[in-house]
Amino acid sequence: GPMRSIINLKESLSKDTRFFVFTRDRDLGSKTKYETIKENIWIDRDKDSIFYASPNSFNLFGLRKAIVNKNFNVIYLNSFFSFHGSISILIWSKLTTKKIPILIAPRGEFSFGAMSFKSIRKKVYLKISTILSLYSEVYWHASTESEYKDILDKFPKSKKNIYTALDPVNLNLDFIPFNDHKFSEKGKLSLVFISRISPMKNLHGLLKILLEVGSNINLDIYGPIEDEAHWDICKKTILKLPKNIKVQYKGMLEPDSIVKTFSMYDVFIFPSLGENFGHVIFESLSAGTPVITSDQTPWKPDKSNGLTVIPINKINEWINVIECTSKLSKKEKNSMSKNARSYAENFIRRNEINKQNLYMFKEID
Repeated sequence: GPMRSIINLKESLSKDTRFFVFTRDRDLGSKTKYETIKENIWIDRDKDSIFYASPNSFNLFGLRKAIVNKNFNVIYLNSFFSFHGSISILIWSKLTTKKIPILIAPRGEFSFGAMSFKSIRKKVYLKISTILSLYSEVYWHASTESEYKDILDKFPKSKKNIYTALDPVNLNLDFIPFNDHKFSEKGKLSLVFISRISPMKNLHGLLKILLEVGSNINLDIYGPIEDEAHWDICKKTILKLPKNIKVQYKGMLEPDSIVKTFSMYDVFIFPSLGENFGHVIFESLSAGTPVITSDQTPWKPDKSNGLTVIPINKINEWINVIECTSKLSKKEKNSMSKNARSYAENFIRRNEINKQNLYMFKEID
């Protein structure tokens, strides 16, 4: 999600801005770096530049070395609670004489679901930062109205410094999903879960729901295992599933293959405990793959059945929707697929997303 946000932000504002991206030289949790990159130097790509920092350089000292002799209008931090990726940089900015405006995108870290994990540690840091006025001069990027309220709740004096701008999305206009869909027969359903495997994404909650489903279900899981303890719990639950439920873990996906992968399934099912935006939801819709998700994301259903939103705690409702969807014919599933794609197209038309984001950066500069 955060990575996709930055990629789309760079692409959508490429005519008006230049981005210098300071990031890790490997995927989250990986012990090996990307094979085709050089680390710890700036690499120019079209209008933008990327600095792939090794583990010893992805910190404040590495960033200071990377940005020496460079002039930036804004430092955009893609997290709030990350020590190396946000907190240490903010503290350094307080101490340095060269003041660069800082814009922070919390990426849903202030939502109720996110704050429920390691809550004591987070609340202590928020309390200390408020006492010390660490964030009195920063700007905030809220991806949705609900995130605006979450930021304001934590920093009530920051109202004038909060900008609400939807995360840019990318709709592949040349992608024709319906030729690739091979819909399941009536009485069967192919589900896909694409996300980080962590408590926040609630894969275990999905597996517990499937324990009670009587239809023939195939669930494929893609994504990095961010939380090993959560994955261990999931594996134990998978072993308890009835014979009519087939589950496979298929590893990680390259970003460019996500939409294509979605197009291979009947439904993307995503009982997330909280999303500030949920790029993966849009990617599924753009592939023509209907979405069943929780009410803990900003996405709302329309008149079609391309996107279904279910209260996170209404387990019987989740079971009922899965059962009813499995009973649809191939023709009816094809209709759902077209509705999902239409939802994505309409979302693009009705939101002036690029203008919102460009305005935000220009106002801060």
